[in-house]
Amino acid sequence: MTSIRVLHSADLSQADLDSMRRLFDEAWHDEGFTDEDWEHAFPGMHYIVGDEGAVRSHVAVVERDIHVAGRPLRTGYVENVATRAAERRRGLGTAVMALAGEHIRANFDLGALGPYPSKKQPGHA
Repeated sequence: MTSIRVLHSADLSQADLDSMRRLFDEAWHDEGFTDEDWEHAFPGMHYIVGDEGAVRSHVAVVERDIHVAGRPLRTGYVENVATRAAERRRGLGTAVMALAGEHIRANFDLGALGPYPSKKQPGHA
C-alpha cells in the first residue's frame, strides 16, 4: 500500500516545498510552470506520496467560492496534480486523487479541477 501524507500548507517543510516545486517544474517543463501557477496550491490541503523532501506524487485542494446562479458554493478546487515521470503508471496519482476526493465530498458543496498550465487553456492570453 502507498503511504500518503496529508498536510496543510502551513505544515509543509521547506524540504517538501522545494521538492514539490522541482516536481511541478519537471511535470510542466514544456509549458513552463510559473510562480503564479505555484501560488494556486496555497493555502490548502496537500496529499503527498513520498518522504519529506522527496515528493513523488502530489495534489492540493484549496477552498474557493464559485458562484452558480448568483449563489456562492464552497468549492474544493484541485490544484497542482503531478507525479514524477519515473513513478507514473503505478497508481500514485490515483491514490492521492482518491483522498482529495474524499476530502472534497466531506467538506465542500462542489469539487472542481483546472487543467495546467492555465496560460494554455482556450481563451487565455
